[in-house]
Amino acid sequence: MADHTNNQYQFPPAPPPPPQQPPQHQPHPQSRSGKAAMAFARFTQPFGIGGIAGSRPPSSSGTGTPGAGGNAPRSTSATVAANTRLTSRTTELGLDSPIQAISANQDCDRLVVAGRDFLKIIVVTDDTLSESTQSLRAQNSNRRGFIQNEVKWGNHPVRDLIATAATNGSIALYRDFRHDRILQEHHRQVNRLAFNAADGRLFLSASQDGSVKLWDLRERKSRITFVGKSEAVRDVQFNEANAVEFVAGYENGCVQRWDYRNPSVCERKISNAHQGPVYSVAWHPDGKHCASGGRDKTVKVWDFYADPRRKSKHTVFTQTSLGRVVWRPGGLRTTELATCSIGNDYRIHGWDLRRPYMPSWVLMEHGNAITGLQFRDEDVLWSGGKDCLLVQHDVCFGHAPIGDLPMVAFAWNAENEFTFATQRRKRNESTGGPRGGSSSDSGSGGGGRSG
Repeated sequence: MADHTNNQYQFPPAPPPPPQQPPQHQPHPQSRSGKAAMAFARFTQPFGIGGIAGSRPPSSSGTGTPGAGGNAPRSTSATVAANTRLTSRTTELGLDSPIQAISANQDCDRLVVAGRDFLKIIVVTDDTLSESTQSLRAQNSNRRGFIQNEVKWGNHPVRDLIATAATNGSIALYRDFRHDRILQEHHRQVNRLAFNAADGRLFLSASQDGSVKLWDLRERKSRITFVGKSEAVRDVQFNEANAVEFVAGYENGCVQRWDYRNPSVCERKISNAHQGPVYSVAWHPDGKHCASGGRDKTVKVWDFYADPRRKSKHTVFTQTSLGRVVWRPGGLRTTELATCSIGNDYRIHGWDLRRPYMPSWVLMEHGNAITGLQFRDEDVLWSGGKDCLLVQHDVCFGHAPIGDLPMVAFAWNAENEFTFATQRRKRNESTGGPRGGSSSDSGSGGGGRSG
């Protein structure tokens, strides 16, 4: 038999592996490039590594889930385009009297609305608001000078409890839509109520008499009184991430963090948080940062676990004094807030801490001062105002102010020449403002420096 071993096809040897890429240069922390890299990291992650990242999760009306992780940031118009839902859920309900406060139950399928002398239960669906037959009558509404100015719906294990606060310092409790009892220890108006997220039997009351009281529904009297050495306490909020902590905003402009296990002294005090009264405070979901808004037209975000000598981590400058500040849902990564004015601006503004110089969206359904704000989910916001309107807003369909700005682009070449293009907007003859259409101008130049 012939040997065919030498006649078989011989495969060529495998090529050598490609050389390894040289390691990328890591800028030294003290170099100019290293400082720039760290500054850019702080910009893209407003609350630092491990805190709040620079994007919010997908829309709850699309494929995402509220409170889940985040995707790349996108504008309001891009959010609407990405969603399969193309119809707005904005709707409104007119009432007979101005609204003083609103609050939702734990399931977010009903709202309680408080007016001067009425309490109404509102049934909520995805696109409708309707009055329920379970409306309540405010207790002592026939007393002179009695005005309800705050309402809160309880949570587990007292999901059927509703608490209201009045200008005479009284707190009325309702169980199963029936009057239960009245708590009367404050000497002046009660400005705000707040239930504990871990145990709904505990709640706080902040009063114009300068005190915050901790109540236990199993007891007939308040358990603890906290005195912050200020004339009035404007707002108070429990920390949902740490049930024993709460934050309070005061008339003299200070913000204080308390631990109710140590009622003799606050854990952290920011003496000059605002120039003037602090009207609203709101804990971030991470339990470390807190937003505050006041008469000085600013929203400030504080890190209560950082160096107490440090200033606010973020500051948003608005056009009017702020009455309410709430975080937009989105889990630990949310960077957006909603604010409303205490004055003559009847709009709701949405702010993103990654771009704090211009509102991300604006809602303009109200015709008078807004007295209550609460998010249902990432895209739905409820508001009540003195125009007797209860409104359910679809944030994705809010007006985006950045769309009103003309687009401008320019570029340089290697020979020190540049070209530019700008958008020319037609102006409304009656108001002088921008109108629908637009055109573009372009030009070029070279041989000199830009001024």
